[in-house]
Amino acid sequence: GLADLWACLIEQTISPRGNWTVGEEIYRVADPSGTGAMPVPQPLRDLAEPDRTEQARHVAQLPSSPSPFFDLHSPSGREPQLLTENGPRRYAAGIVAHAGYELAQRLGVESTAAILYRAQKYYLHRHSGFVDTALAMTAAAVDLYGSESGAVNAVRQSWSLVGVSSP
Repeated sequence: GLADLWACLIEQTISPRGNWTVGEEIYRVADPSGTGAMPVPQPLRDLAEPDRTEQARHVAQLPSSPSPFFDLHSPSGREPQLLTENGPRRYAAGIVAHAGYELAQRLGVESTAAILYRAQKYYLHRHSGFVDTALAMTAAAVDLYGSESGAVNAVRQSWSLVGVSSP
């Protein structure tokens, strides 16, 4: 999720036609009609519409049964229903990426990148889950823009839209 978000933030910065998808220029899907036409381009990830690339956009899409395999990445220990070839982490990564997309819609690419960088540098660790990431991004926004800033509210709103609330 965070890597996909970084890829899109960079693309938004360097390309006037940047979008919120990853891999759309290299990944091809076989012709679904079976007519032998050329394979069509498809994104590997879509931060604006994660369901389009078989990723969750909200924690409510994750099943409620506990799984020790997924404990490291979800504070609730829930595993997604859709187990693709890349597994539950890839499915759940859409939640983080979509929260970042929502934040960029509110604050812009530059402020989102600054918050994300600071969150990753000072607050996140390899076992961080959704709530940890939301808290880290909130703390980073406080550090950069102040506790009463619109940036802090935008971070909280963005995470709330994907079903993650933080104090």
